[in-house]
Amino acid sequence: MGYFNQTVGRVANRIKDGIFTLNAKTYQLAKNFAGNHHGHDGPTGFFMREFEIVNQTNTSVKLKYVSKHLEEDYILKESPNMQYECTFYRYYFVIS
Repeated sequence: MGYFNQTVGRVANRIKDGIFTLNAKTYQLAKNFAGNHHGHDGPTGFFMREFEIVNQTNTSVKLKYVSKHLEEDYILKESPNMQYECTFYRYYFVIS
């Protein structure tokens, strides 16, 4: 599966052993990266989600997605806004 025209997720790299600790509590995430680590937002991360188009122009599109609490075993819901912009020479990607 290619990732062109898809979004990055909550993690743009890997989480070793799929485990992280926050406020003295340990969380286990799916091990989807080489079977040992959690990578790039999990097996059904943002790259598999349908985003709402918030705004668009001739050269850009701004997207929004609200994830549910514990989606992909992540705590807290998130509402990232993502903006793609294409110009003649450059391709921009902004997360806010």
